[in-house]
Amino acid sequence: LDPYLAVLQVLRPKLVFEWGPGLNSWLATGSGASVIAVESQERYVPKGIDPTRFTCRVIPVKAPEYVVPTATADLFFVDGRRRSECLRAVHAVCPMHAVLCLHDAQRKKYQKALRVFEHGYYMARGLCVVSKSQSVLANLVSIWEGLAK
Repeated sequence: LDPYLAVLQVLRPKLVFEWGPGLNSWLATGSGASVIAVESQERYVPKGIDPTRFTCRVIPVKAPEYVVPTATADLFFVDGRRRSECLRAVHAVCPMHAVLCLHDAQRKKYQKALRVFEHGYYMARGLCVVSKSQSVLANLVSIWEGLAK
């Protein structure tokens, strides 16, 4: 089972806010969530996703608003540029129940930014989930570890 798909199935988010749309966007909308995405280049915006569930804003990567989440989501997925800044921006505004998934989380350059969240868990080598809530994350991890056996 894909770890991100497991996150979607366990959390059942109504809204996902993401940087770097792609396969993750398809998985989220296919799981019933609505997705608001930010992408720095038009050519990487996925085509064919249900427009009633998927919105993508193209924002230049150097623009200050690139890292600003414009919605309060249940789940955040960071797979775009300026990941460390996106992590800190989400931490500043996300509700206690929210979860953030960081793609390529094993990279050393993201470790300091990941630590702004109180609780974290590597579901796979490159996918770390973090949250302000220990109970939300503990429930997700418990179910994931049961599925992974």
